[in-house]
Amino acid sequence: GATHAVEWAGGADATAERVRAAVGGGVDYAFEATGRTEAGLAAFLSTRPRGAAVLIGIPAADAVLTLPALQIPRLERRVLGSVYGSARPQRDFPALLGLYRRGRLPLDRLVSRRLPLDAVGEALDVLRGGAALRVVLEMNGGRS
Repeated sequence: GATHAVEWAGGADATAERVRAAVGGGVDYAFEATGRTEAGLAAFLSTRPRGAAVLIGIPAADAVLTLPALQIPRLERRVLGSVYGSARPQRDFPALLGLYRRGRLPLDRLVSRRLPLDAVGEALDVLRGGAALRVVLEMNGGRS
């Protein structure tokens, strides 16, 4: 599990420096979950030699992530992508649902807003605008 957390420092370099200072040189794995390329760069720069930046956020279709190329072979840093935690949905989703139902996985804390199913357009606008991270569409109404 995570042992440290740092706040965004206004840029990728400054944020990575905070991470490296907090852990004494860099992390084995840095996870980027926003889909923003600057955050992906910060994750990459936060890793120690042979570390990996794991990109789980979904960027814009035209986004390009620019990395300091020399650090990839020289420091053996890696960039990995992961969708749904690289889970196998047929096996893992039922297990996660079981944990949720037993109160062991608090998914409700991840939901920013709840909207009725017929407000799917509004939900997409809210997500694209960054006003929410997760929106749940409910079959039987609901707004929060």
